[in-house]
Formats: sequence, C-alpha cells, structure tokens
Amino acid sequence: MSTNLVSRYLGPTDRHQRMSIKLNPEDYRSPASGAGNKWGLITLTISSISIANLSGSPISGVLGTVDIRPSQYNVENDNILLTEAITNSPYTHTLMGKKYCFAVNNGVIGPGAFVEPDGSWDLLDIKYDLPDGYALDQVQLTVNYTISFTDLTPSGPSAGASQAVLHVDNDKTADFVIISDSSFAGTLSGYISCQLASYDLEVADKPDFADPVDLLDVAHKNDSVPLLIWDNLRTPYSNYSKNMAVLTPMSKSGGHSTFNRCLYVFAVNGSKIDANGSAGHGYDRVNLVRADLFKWPPYPCDDVVDLKLNYDITRSLS
Repeated sequence: MSTNLVSRYLGPTDRHQRMSIKLNPEDYRSPASGAGNKWGLITLTISSISIANLSGSPISGVLGTVDIRPSQYNVENDNILLTEAITNSPYTHTLMGKKYCFAVNNGVIGPGAFVEPDGSWDLLDIKYDLPDGYALDQVQLTVNYTISFTDLTPSGPSAGASQAVLHVDNDKTADFVIISDSSFAGTLSGYISCQLASYDLEVADKPDFADPVDLLDVAHKNDSVPLLIWDNLRTPYSNYSKNMAVLTPMSKSGGHSTFNRCLYVFAVNGSKIDANGSAGHGYDRVNLVRADLFKWPPYPCDDVVDLKLNYDITRSLS
C-alpha cells in the first residue's frame, strides 16, 4: 500500500503540526475467512518527505524542523527516523527506503505504536515546526510512504529444534528458564520470533500425599499438578503479554503435547528489539521468553516432574 500524508498550511499564527501515520487494526483481527487473528510484521517505509512554500517564490534560511519517530517512542527500544532542520524551499528529502517495523501478535500491535481510544493504531508521529518570526504562510509538508505486511500466522506447531528442561520436586518447588538469542550487530531491522512447539513431560506420581490441615479435601489435593507459564520477557513498555501468556496445568500422566499458535514476534529496528523483549546481561543477548514451572501453593502437589520444552527461534533481518 503506497500513500502520502499531507499537513495543513502553516504560517505565522499556526506554526506547529503533528500528524500520525495510522492503520486500521481490523485488517489483522478475526478476518471474515474465519482464520482468526494474525501474527506478523508490519513494515512502514518512508520514501521521501517534501516541504513547499506555496505563498510565493523560494526563500533561503531555516524553514523549520521535521521529526519522525514511533508514536510510542522510548529510547531503549526505538529509533528516531529523522530529526532535521530545513534550510531551503522547495525542499525534498529522499530517505532511500528508510523503514520501521512493528510486530503483530494475535491481532495486537507491538509497543512502538500507540493505540488510540477508538482502537486505531498510530505507527509514526511526524512533527513539523516553523521557526519563530517566520513571516510567510501556506507552508506544507508531504510524507510519502508504503506499508507492507509479512504474515507469520502459525498454521500448526513448529519443529521444536531447540530444548529447555525444567524440574520440580518436593525440595525444589519452582524452576524457570529464560529463552534468549544472540544480539544484533550493526543497524539491522526486521523480526525475531520464538514459537513453543510442544513439551514432553515425565511425572513420578505420589498418590499417598495427604494434607493434615484439610483431610476432607485430600482426594482433590492428591490430583494437583504443577503449573507452566510461558510468557514474553517484557519491559514496562510492553503491551501484549496478556494476549500471549500460556498458563496451563501439567498433565498428571505425563506424555507429549503440542501447541499450534504459541508464537511471539518481536520487531527489530536499528538492532534494537521492541519493548516486548529485553536486552540480556552484557547486551550480548536478547531475552525473548521466560518459562516457569512451579507448584502452586493453593493446590499442593508432591509429584516429581521433568518438563522438556521444544521451541524454535527464527530471525529475518536486513
């Protein structure tokens, strides 16, 4: 999709303009085909910006400043696309395909975007400010851009080429593992994804467990099982963990189970992962997902449980 965004006319009494490149979220949620919400990557590419003084002949000197950045910008996870003073008119700046990426997870936009009260998505904010004392009116800014979508919606479980092992018993009632990958060199953009494919479970059941505090509920408590949580390693700026967390009790009998759509997609811009992930220790890793296996106090369990998680990490960066 190729289009442009045009400002109103600015002048001495109206010197500031803020515009947003917007997107309709319904294109990524519950399509009419019945396929459900989508996962993937939105790539917004700015081809050029232009500023023209429509009130008369070209002039020299500062014509103001232009700033383009994600609508929900934070310095740890996002990059500024452009901050520049304009020094002549007419002005055209070709950004040579400058792009910005936004992840979509189960129909929810990534944290670089701002979700308006009406549900629409603001992807990029463009600010244009005329300098104080600027005498001419009818100054107009135009931004030309394209939007594309890479559909990563899972059609089933992935291969599960990587493994992580968790263990709980009576002495160790909780265990966790952080799923991470190597960080990104240079100024790459694109995505990295992590998909939980399946788990293999071994349970040593001990049915003789009894709770002396509540003997009337022994049968129920004997049937208690550990809990697994698979959730993204988010920062305070994260915005879709509630949609993505896997919260599931482990089977008492063990065995093999698969997951069809347990996928996280993380956008990468200028080698920074979006705020749904986080930088690892020493910044040589990026943390994607944390898996927790634990015995939940309200439901006592004396089983010995070994859990092998099978997952895949995929990256596409350029």
